[in-house]
Formats: sequence, structure tokens, C-alpha cells
Amino acid sequence: MQFQVPQFIETEDKVVGPFTLRQFVYVAIAGVLGFTLFFVLKLWLWFIIVIILFSVSASVAFIKINGRPMAIFIQSAFSYIWSPRIYTLKPGSNQPVINRETNKIEKRTIPVLGGIKSLLEKMNTSKDAVPKRERTIAPTSFILSQKEIKERYEVIRRGTGEREMARRIDYR
Repeated sequence: MQFQVPQFIETEDKVVGPFTLRQFVYVAIAGVLGFTLFFVLKLWLWFIIVIILFSVSASVAFIKINGRPMAIFIQSAFSYIWSPRIYTLKPGSNQPVINRETNKIEKRTIPVLGGIKSLLEKMNTSKDAVPKRERTIAPTSFILSQKEIKERYEVIRRGTGEREMARRIDYR
């Protein structure tokens, strides 16, 4: 049994003449607003407002920016303007914290975190190992006999000529 796979699923259907339903709604809202404003405003003011109103509705209905409708672009712009973009931590400031054991609000001071910036700088610019960054391993785990080393590891030569120790895996 064969099924026909829908093509062009990203394009909207033309519902009202050459317009999609969304485009028709934008133009119709502008038309209804312009019609009602005709009876409320003077002719010269109505003419200016209708020109602005129809140009905005036509741009929202028909213009696409980077393949996205203008309405989504405007929505993204307003959410960018009104949403916070920078989150700052003020060291030493009193921040209210709810204690879960007593369910009371306490004020705690946030410690100053100046060492993180210098640690990051050391990690990026230094050739030496940063102290206390690596976890220490117990020395007893590395004490192996020569026989155990030969059983577990093997020296291999890469295509570039480098010699490297590799773990031996026996598939028996």
C-alpha cells in the first residue's frame, strides 16, 4: 500500500483569494480599524493614520525577514527589549534566602569570587600545572610489575612515527 507524502509543508494554504488566512486577518483588522476611524476623526487626520495603519499591516502580512514572517520578528524584538539580558552577581551583597529547615527568610552575604578569574587566567596562559586543580591518585594503584605492564599495555607506532603506549585488549 502506498501513501502520498505531503510536499511543501512549510508553505501556508491560500484561503481567501491570493492571501493566506493570517495575511487576510492582518489586512482585515487594518480595514475595520480604518473604517471605524473614518467616522471618529477628521478627514486629514484619518488619512494620515490610515496610511500608517495600512503600511504597518501590509508589512506585517507580506514581508519576511530571513525567511521568518515580520510578526514573529516583531514579537522577538519586543521580547528582547523587555526581557532581562544581563545577570550580575554582586559579591558581598545581602541576598534574601529561604531556609528550608525553618521556612524563614534569612539574609546571607555572597562571598567574593575573585579567585576564579585568576584561576581561569592561569589555566589559559600558564604552561605549568595549576595546583589543586587535578585530583591526586593514590600511588599504590600505579605499582605494577613488569609482567603486568606487558600484559596490559603495548607500545605501538602511529602513522606519523610517534611511539605510544596503548592498552592491550584480547578478544578470546
